[in-house]
Amino acid sequence: MPADPTNLLRFLEVVEAGSFSAAARKLEISRQAVQRSIDALERDAGATLFERTTRRLRLTDLGRRLVPPARALREAGHEVDALLSAATSHPRGRLRISGPPLFADAVLSRVIPAFLARWPEVEVDAQFESGRTDPLRADLDLTIRIGAAPPEQGYAARVGEAPMILCAAPRYLETRGAPERPHLLAAHDLLAYGTGPREWSFDGPQGPVAVPAAARLTSNSAPVIVAACVAGLGIARIPAMAVDAARERGEVIEVLPAWRLPAAQVWALYGHRTATDPTLLAFLDALRGSLPLAMTERRGLSG
Repeated sequence: MPADPTNLLRFLEVVEAGSFSAAARKLEISRQAVQRSIDALERDAGATLFERTTRRLRLTDLGRRLVPPARALREAGHEVDALLSAATSHPRGRLRISGPPLFADAVLSRVIPAFLARWPEVEVDAQFESGRTDPLRADLDLTIRIGAAPPEQGYAARVGEAPMILCAAPRYLETRGAPERPHLLAAHDLLAYGTGPREWSFDGPQGPVAVPAAARLTSNSAPVIVAACVAGLGIARIPAMAVDAARERGEVIEVLPAWRLPAAQVWALYGHRTATDPTLLAFLDALRGSLPLAMTERRGLSG
């Protein structure tokens, strides 16, 4: 007899919530009901799905292998719901969003108010943090990731790109000199936003080139890198959107402007809504529509 889909979905909630009690609270059912569903699955399989300890649950080999089809079942249910309502529905309900504060300040601060004004039946809960967030575990509909590709097992869409630049404070360049070629960066103090790759790639007048780059400071906080750059502590590799204001004030200037860094890709990872959900689709369209404008504005700054 096929496994009860409800039991499979409750199993997945336990996996993602980390405990029977947390899953029960999220599902708004009793812990006993969740326990019965897991017991039924284990009876059907003739094997256990969790190794139970006093501190946490750990999946058995069978439990791990059951997670992908359980997620596919949930996704199929979402797809069916979306397809049935797509012809008559429009954006509505609560949209839970997360992403880097940098992207929130530069892009989402414009996108979200305009989105709410256009779709009065939508509510947005937007909470931003620098670390990576799993949208499923964090109960999110959408999270933005800059740079790193999304996980293979996830659902994601590329919504644009964020140009990267090198910049430094005028006083740093007056003291240390401005490098005229990428390989001369080896003689400078370097500041890197993100994971700080050990090699920086460029596309310049003579074609592509890559140079070793050991950063003195690496951080996933854009304000930390910008503050260090403005203080004259080195040459920063950072998304252009993070230093627009500092460049306008003359606190930093672009370094090696003839040598372009690869742009960082901007990804939207889906959580509890699917790619056919009208609310998610509308927000993704708003994001894609805003990024070309933002890129144009930043190109204008570099003159």
